[in-house]
Amino acid sequence: MHKYLSTGQMAKYLGINKDFLLKNQGILFIKGKHYFMPDGINKYLWEVSVMEKWARGENTIDNPFKGILDELC
Repeated sequence: MHKYLSTGQMAKYLGINKDFLLKNQGILFIKGKHYFMPDGINKYLWEVSVMEKWARGENTIDNPFKGILDELC
Protein backbone atom coordinates (compact mmCIF):
# COMPACT_ATOMS: atom_id res chain seq x y z
CA MET A 1 0.00 0.00 0.00
CA HIS A 2 1.32 3.41 -0.94
CA LYS A 3 0.69 6.51 1.10
CA TYR A 4 1.48 9.96 -0.23
CA LEU A 5 1.74 13.39 1.35
CA SER A 6 1.98 16.87 -0.11
CA THR A 7 5.26 18.75 0.21
CA GLY A 8 4.09 20.69 3.26
CA GLN A 9 2.68 17.59 4.92
CA MET A 10 5.87 15.60 4.24
CA ALA A 11 8.06 18.36 5.62
CA LYS A 12 5.98 18.51 8.79
CA TYR A 13 5.95 14.70 9.08
CA LEU A 14 9.75 14.54 8.81
CA GLY A 15 10.33 17.69 10.89
CA ILE A 16 12.20 19.52 8.12
CA ASN A 17 11.66 22.69 6.10
CA LYS A 18 9.58 22.22 2.95
CA ASP A 19 12.07 24.39 1.05
CA PHE A 20 14.69 21.69 1.70
CA LEU A 21 12.49 19.16 -0.08
CA LEU A 22 11.84 21.45 -3.02
CA LYS A 23 15.47 22.59 -3.41
CA ASN A 24 16.71 19.00 -3.41
CA GLN A 25 14.36 17.62 -6.05
CA GLY A 26 16.53 15.98 -8.66
CA ILE A 27 19.51 16.07 -6.29
CA LEU A 28 18.71 14.02 -3.18
CA PHE A 29 15.16 13.18 -4.20
CA ILE A 30 14.38 11.52 -7.50
CA LYS A 31 11.14 12.12 -9.40
CA GLY A 32 9.26 8.85 -9.73
CA LYS A 33 11.03 7.39 -6.70
CA HIS A 34 10.59 9.88 -3.86
CA TYR A 35 7.98 12.20 -5.36
CA PHE A 36 5.77 12.73 -8.39
CA MET A 37 3.19 15.16 -9.76
CA PRO A 38 -0.04 13.45 -10.79
CA ASP A 39 -1.68 14.57 -14.04
CA GLY A 40 -4.15 17.35 -13.44
CA ILE A 41 -2.87 18.15 -9.95
CA ASN A 42 -0.54 21.11 -9.53
CA LYS A 43 1.42 19.84 -6.53
CA TYR A 44 4.05 17.27 -5.72
CA LEU A 45 3.19 14.15 -3.76
CA TRP A 46 5.87 12.36 -1.73
CA GLU A 47 5.87 8.62 -1.04
CA VAL A 48 5.90 8.17 2.73
CA SER A 49 7.64 4.77 2.89
CA VAL A 50 10.51 5.89 0.64
CA MET A 51 10.95 9.15 2.52
CA GLU A 52 10.94 7.30 5.85
CA LYS A 53 13.83 5.17 4.55
CA TRP A 54 15.66 8.33 3.47
CA ALA A 55 15.12 9.88 6.93
CA ARG A 56 16.58 6.74 8.55
CA GLY A 57 19.63 7.00 6.32
CA GLU A 58 18.83 3.93 4.28
CA ASN A 59 20.13 4.23 0.74
CA THR A 60 17.05 4.15 -1.48
CA ILE A 61 18.84 4.96 -4.75
CA ASP A 62 22.16 4.16 -6.33
CA ASN A 63 23.92 7.48 -5.89
CA PRO A 64 27.34 7.77 -7.54
CA PHE A 65 28.15 10.65 -5.18
CA LYS A 66 27.32 8.75 -1.98
CA GLY A 67 30.97 8.19 -1.06
CA ILE A 68 31.76 11.87 -1.44
CA LEU A 69 28.70 12.88 0.56
CA ASP A 70 29.57 10.39 3.31
CA GLU A 71 33.06 11.88 3.63
CA LEU A 72 31.65 15.40 3.92
CA CYS A 73 29.20 14.51 6.69
